Amino acid sequence: MTTAPKYSQVVRQLEEMILAGRLGLGERIPPERELLPMFDASYMTLRRALNELTERGVIVRMGAKGSFLSPEALRLVGIKKVNFIYSTWEGPFFA
Repeated sequence: MTTAPKYSQVVRQLEEMILAGRLGLGERIPPERELLPMFDASYMTLRRALNELTERGVIVRMGAKGSFLSPEALRLVGIKKVNFIYSTWEGPFFA
């Protein structure tokens, strides 16, 4: 069994928090120093995960003001989850 890289695990956990409503759209996400113990990750791992989410448009970084969930975050994360479910679906209609 292959384990996903730690940064991918952090991305997935953040996406789950967004889908569960624990992080609200347009809301400021906690600073990196507060996120580190939540994910038991190194600074570089957390930065890589946040950079991936920023590149996908889920997070918007605003310099000294912090990082915020984009208004499109739920849609973007939800689409990724739906595509994953669809691509792994097996059944008589998807053969």
